[in-house]
Amino acid sequence: MHSWMTDPRNQTPMGFIATRMDRGRKENATELFSSAALMYSFVGEIQAITECIRELNTMDGQMDAINSYSAN
Repeated sequence: MHSWMTDPRNQTPMGFIATRMDRGRKENATELFSSAALMYSFVGEIQAITECIRELNTMDGQMDAINSYSAN
């Protein structure tokens, strides 16, 4: 395995970027940083959408329960 894969700092995107900067590849680190920032913004969007879906599923389940109760 490559040493960069076993370096514990590479376990997070920021650690991965720091490792690249340590090696003097600042232009690559800048590119990686902007990619990581974009990735984090997408993750936030996905989490918000997931939370909305979870809320809708909960409301749907509650409506099913109400409907089945009132049908009996």
